[in-house]
Amino acid sequence: MYVEYSNNTLGETRNPQQVETKLSDGTALGRPADGWQDRQLAAVGLYPVAHVDKPADTSTATHERSVELATSGDPTTATVVWTARSFTDQELADEAVSSAADTIRTADDAATAALAATTGTMTDTEIREALVLLARNAESRV
Repeated sequence: MYVEYSNNTLGETRNPQQVETKLSDGTALGRPADGWQDRQLAAVGLYPVAHVDKPADTSTATHERSVELATSGDPTTATVVWTARSFTDQELADEAVSSAADTIRTADDAATAALAATTGTMTDTEIREALVLLARNAESRV
């Protein structure tokens, strides 16, 4: 990953190996067959960013990604910084819905497994009735 740096200001991060690179005047540069070299990218204001793994989220907090210079004014020291923040109400609601859906899937899987284990002793009619009950149960949760 690379960061744009011009006039002592950090810009957007991007991967010039995968996207078209342009000079500040908008002139497109063709990607070399062996990829861009760091010195070539620096000539157009793109500097590599030191990768830092995202810390694990907790039950109450996640992390926002940003890029900062370890040494002010030196774009060659760009690094990823993770800042902890509380989950938003929407993120908490989304997680609750996802967790409920996982619980329902687990219950349906268990019911289906139990049904499959007893099919040798059930009549075709009993199997159909059980499958209809499972389908109705699934529909009632949608």
